[in-house]
Amino acid sequence: LSGFGSGACLVSFYLRVGGGIFSKGADLGGDLVGEMSESKFDEERRVFELQQRMENIANTRKERLQKGLEDDEEEALDQLRLLEEEMQDICADLHPIDFLDEIGEVICDVTGTCADLFESMVLILSTSAIIGAKISAVPHFLTGLPFWIVASGNIGCAVATFKVHCTE
Repeated sequence: LSGFGSGACLVSFYLRVGGGIFSKGADLGGDLVGEMSESKFDEERRVFELQQRMENIANTRKERLQKGLEDDEEEALDQLRLLEEEMQDICADLHPIDFLDEIGEVICDVTGTCADLFESMVLILSTSAIIGAKISAVPHFLTGLPFWIVASGNIGCAVATFKVHCTE
């Protein structure tokens, strides 16, 4: 059990370090390719202009409603459809490397959190099993008790998840 706990600590450490390295590499790669891409500023400008146009449409609609004028839904929807098509064209032109930085951050956060949780759970289980084996006259019961507690928690989580998914 002590070897398992030590191994979990090492794996957790390497996952956190590896996630950090991947995140930094993704950040640097995104920055390097982003510097080479001159069209990025043009795309950002176009997106900003489209956002301004959407705000203008919304403001015009609010002003018409405040003045008591009839709201022309069809015209507003047509304008929004045109804006949506332009946004799709812009998104189709984006380079996949633009998303690499965000993906690196997510991977770093997820692996770090999962590794920490795994390490904590393994160390708690192994420590409590070792202590239970040493302090009890009947070592089998107190050695297995932490595992039974974790197993009952897992079963409870599975039942709760099943209940939530079935009712939704």
